[in-house]
Amino acid sequence: MHGSTRRRGVLRPVVTAAALLLTAAGAVVVIGHLRHADASSRTATSAASGIGGPAATCPASHPRTTVRARSARSGPLVEVPATTAVLCEYGGTSDVLALSHSRAARDAGAVVARLNGLPQPPSTDGGACLLSDGPEYVIALSGGGSSANVTVSPACGIAQYDGAVRHLTSLRHLLDLWPAA
Repeated sequence: MHGSTRRRGVLRPVVTAAALLLTAAGAVVVIGHLRHADASSRTATSAASGIGGPAATCPASHPRTTVRARSARSGPLVEVPATTAVLCEYGGTSDVLALSHSRAARDAGAVVARLNGLPQPPSTDGGACLLSDGPEYVIALSGGGSSANVTVSPACGIAQYDGAVRHLTSLRHLLDLWPAA
């Protein structure tokens, strides 16, 4: 473990420089590889589950977003009539992030409205994201017999779900919908 930590510390500046050069050239860079984690045995579930549908759950782990996805569809980001919205926060320094904590929103409908109000991403989407050890988020929505897990990547400046990608204009504006941790 100590050896891999040392190698990552040495390679990070090299990988950062390479990503910046390739991004400037218009290339799409995928940094690292995703390690598969067994999330089926560990999930965090909201205390308030959606009535008549599955509970909003946080996966135990989440792959770090390294590339800004191109939007494959238009229309609303999510179409779940949410009665529950859980903010799942992930952290760590590896390619697969661990769930650090979760909390339910005060108003799930306001969360859906704010997500659907995000603008289309700029035309420069599809490039590499900033290298960051900062948190990533999943917004777990449930209600009306359906559920959705929206990925929010501050390092990429995007929110994405089911092929739709939106520009994250203000992380604070979005996170204000949840009570302070």
